[in-house]
Amino acid sequence: MPESTSRNALSNNPYEIAEDIMENFFDRRQMQTLLQNFCDAVEIGAAIIDRNGKVFIGARWQRICTEFHRAHPDTLGKCIESESILAANIKAGQSYSIHTCPLGLTDAASPIIIGGRHIGKVFVGQFLLHPPDMDYFCTQADKYSFDVPDYLLALLDVPIVCEKKLWSILGFLKGFAELAAEIGTEHAAVAGCHYEPEN
Repeated sequence: MPESTSRNALSNNPYEIAEDIMENFFDRRQMQTLLQNFCDAVEIGAAIIDRNGKVFIGARWQRICTEFHRAHPDTLGKCIESESILAANIKAGQSYSIHTCPLGLTDAASPIIIGGRHIGKVFVGQFLLHPPDMDYFCTQADKYSFDVPDYLLALLDVPIVCEKKLWSILGFLKGFAELAAEIGTEHAAVAGCHYEPEN
């Protein structure tokens, strides 16, 4: 389990850590605590990520992603493609986006809007919607020359989220994004920051 401090919590994350611009909007330590508590409660990974894909805070990264999917150039490309689909759906005006990647894992995201401007997103994942097809993942491990036993052990750590629980998580996701935006707006006002709405 990741440490509660943000930089330690992100020591094995697949993204770069966000620059100080996010500090203008959020109390990093407070938001990290809230996010960590959520992740521990539902046993799922989550993060706040800026528009450039850099992580501000995050917790409970899945080992199957950090040690396998993002460690191989071919599967990493599939991860990036999935993130682009999530981002495109949010830009299209959706309040949240759900996407199952070609590697069989599912992610969800919700935008953070401050002053009418999309500055980032709350990200939840990865998880499974159904018990995994072990033959499928075995074949996948062979295809990319992963250590099959270790890969399957990492797969068993991925939470399975039923439809009812998924909607509860997404409800939190949207509420957390709105809370983050409200806190960010207050911080921006105190700091004298002003952002024009995007066209």
